[in-house]
Amino acid sequence: NFKNIIAIAAHTKLIEIGKDKEFNEAKILVVTWAFKNSFKEDGSFFDKYFNENSKNLKDSYWVLISTDNYVPSNLNSNLKLLITKKSFFKYSFFSFFKILFTTIFECRFSIKKIFHYFSSSTYFAEQMSSVIKNILKKNNFCKILMPYEAQPFQNKIFLEAKKYNKKISTFGYIHSMLTPVPCDFIFRNGAPDLLFVHGSSQVNILT
Repeated sequence: NFKNIIAIAAHTKLIEIGKDKEFNEAKILVVTWAFKNSFKEDGSFFDKYFNENSKNLKDSYWVLISTDNYVPSNLNSNLKLLITKKSFFKYSFFSFFKILFTTIFECRFSIKKIFHYFSSSTYFAEQMSSVIKNILKKNNFCKILMPYEAQPFQNKIFLEAKKYNKKISTFGYIHSMLTPVPCDFIFRNGAPDLLFVHGSSQVNILT
């Protein structure tokens, strides 16, 4: 728990890279993970989870969460890359305490709520929710698609998207084997409308 809390100080700000323009023609919003070797010389992005190139999925806009902070020199206009702001020191404790005091006041000094909301996973969910809400305001998406691990930020994105537009369809894809006790996938608010899995055995386990 302590490591989870301290991790906030290392990820206090997300930087958005990409052309900030309206994509009224885009109907599919894809939120996925990005790696250095995922980017191609022509500025496109190849997603290893969906085995798909961004230029081949028509009417799509991609939000890419960088895992290594790599920024390609060429980036297609339908791609937005999110990296973590880096400073001289690994941890930004000024921002950390600012976030802490903000959380305390927003939770009205409730120890239970503070303990729940003051974690790196919850803070990242809030960051991602803010990014996605700004994108939804500028576009008329019909579908949201992402490789799904039932992480808090993924549920938060789906939940906020439904609040913004109830007609948006949300899709998740489980891209790996389930854990022995897959409690993360218990149905709750923010679950996708449709979940793609790898066969009847996973269907039975999740059911």
